[in-house]
This record gives sequence, structure tokens and C-alpha cells, in this order.
Amino acid sequence: MNQDDERIRKQFVKSALSSCRHFNGVQHEKCEAGIAYEHADKTLAMPCLPAHINGRAAWPCASFEIMSQADAEKEADERIVTMNRGMEVRRAAHADAKARGLGKGHGGFGSLPCPGCGRGTLQYSVASYNGHMHGRCSTPGCASWME
Repeated sequence: MNQDDERIRKQFVKSALSSCRHFNGVQHEKCEAGIAYEHADKTLAMPCLPAHINGRAAWPCASFEIMSQADAEKEADERIVTMNRGMEVRRAAHADAKARGLGKGHGGFGSLPCPGCGRGTLQYSVASYNGHMHGRCSTPGCASWME
């Protein structure tokens, strides 16, 4: 593990140990324990995060549970592997696009064997307007991104 990965790992573990293990992001209506993030009066209240009012959670949650140190470290390691795989896939797609002459002013599509999983096909497109790329591996859960 390089220094950047170790720094990211420490940050994630620290964050995981200060919030509820059921938190799954505000893009969802409910946490993984089934608790709604929004009150009936449409105020957003998430007692699962370290954002507290006067040192207390905005409202109590009976399902609040902190991850164990071991679970936080395991999840951090899994996230780093996923992040590194995603970066490897993006670098390969950008190199392939450059070799094909794709970029700003000359958009198009390309595909190559996925270097992330070694099983799927990595398909991508490059926008001629700004050169931004989006892509996805055909293997579920491997890699996908949009710039």
C-alpha cells in the first residue's frame, strides 16, 4: 500500500468510526437499517452522521451502530482496491482514446479488454465538445465513470 492509499485508509477508518454503519448516503431515502432520513415535516435529519446539534444527534435513532475497528479497516481496504482498479481502467481508456485520436474536437467511441477485471470489455465514449469521457466495463461491479 502506497502513502496515498494509507492516508485514504486512515481517513476512511476515522470517518467510519464516527458515524453509523447503516449510513448509505443521502441519495437514498432510508439508511440500510430502514430509517428514513427525512422527517414528515420535510426537514433532513441524520443522527447517523457526526453533525450534531449542541453535542447531540438531531434526533435519537435506535438503530445507531458504530462499525468495529476491524470492519472499518476491512471496508477501507476494499474501497482502496476498488478505487485503484477504477483509476487503472480510466488510465487505460484514456491511453486507448489518445491512440485513436479521440479527444476535444474529435469525439468517438472505443472498447478494449478491461484491465480491471481481465474478463469484461471496457467501452467508452469521448465527447467532442470538451473531451470528457464516460465508460463502463461489461462485468457487473467492475468499473464505470463519467467525467
